[in-house]
Amino acid sequence: MATNSPTYITHTDIRDSFPAVNRYDLKYPLYGVIGTAPNFTIYDTGVVNQLYINGRKCTSDATPDGDYDFYYDQTNDKVTFYLNNVLSSQLNVEAGEDVKNKLDDMAYKSSRLFDSLIDRKMPKNMWLNGEGTYDYVIKRCCSLISVYLLIVAHEPSNEDATKIKEEYEEIIEKINDGRIKLSFEKSADSSQGVIQHIKVDADSGLFPLDLRGRYTGDYDKLRLEVTGTGKIGVGLYSVWKKSETTLGINKGQQIVTNQIISGSYDSICDGLEVRFGSSTPIDESTDLAMDLEATADDLYQIECHAIGSEMDDTRGITSTHITRL
Repeated sequence: MATNSPTYITHTDIRDSFPAVNRYDLKYPLYGVIGTAPNFTIYDTGVVNQLYINGRKCTSDATPDGDYDFYYDQTNDKVTFYLNNVLSSQLNVEAGEDVKNKLDDMAYKSSRLFDSLIDRKMPKNMWLNGEGTYDYVIKRCCSLISVYLLIVAHEPSNEDATKIKEEYEEIIEKINDGRIKLSFEKSADSSQGVIQHIKVDADSGLFPLDLRGRYTGDYDKLRLEVTGTGKIGVGLYSVWKKSETTLGINKGQQIVTNQIISGSYDSICDGLEVRFGSSTPIDESTDLAMDLEATADDLYQIECHAIGSEMDDTRGITSTHITRL
């Protein structure tokens, strides 16, 4: 299928959203096989793009002369196929579509339907997230649309289809009115940075919990790394920001080296400060929270956007007419 429009999901996404999707296989039986091996014919079949015999996928050939070759004659509305050493009574013949091709088709159609349902102001060319994939909510929604299309083609009044449609319509509604944010959208606090855990030791109990300030650069993914194991007042951290050739997360330019974790707001980069802490409650009989440690080599990414780049109201902006008085 030649197109410049992206498909947002894979076969796996579809099956993960609805494992029972195989129940809605669109194959249907063909009856009235006549002839003897190896040449068989079925009349009045309707259009047959793909033939299956005893569950095996056949190969389309204008002159069937090998086992499991078939040909659909549109002029005479008949299917002929070739199969040695078998009786017509032993044949279970079905027409349908190749599962892979069908799922490819549904994935593409659901992606285009998703496009048409999403607010037209949304910049669709920006939907890839920082990992180069589509947000889970997009994949979930398109997968549900695919399953819905498959089910209603088989059984229009199916209750599963009704529930699935309700779910994907709710997702669409929440995206359109801003209750669900996609990863490319910058919120009002995007310039304060967003912390992401990249590699954190399972025994670590002290983490960067909060950011404050406003990032004065344009864009970066800062690298915040614990460089010395320890609790508050002992543990150390370092920070890298972007260089001329790479972002901070790839150790662009080191700007903080082995700074003590104070437990208050510590400087990291270009107007931003970070506070380390623990979400573990303090035990009544001990200062447990103060004894929790960050572990050397714990790694965090802080994605930062420039002040003023917020897009909270982008989908609410419409054109206006200006009248000169």
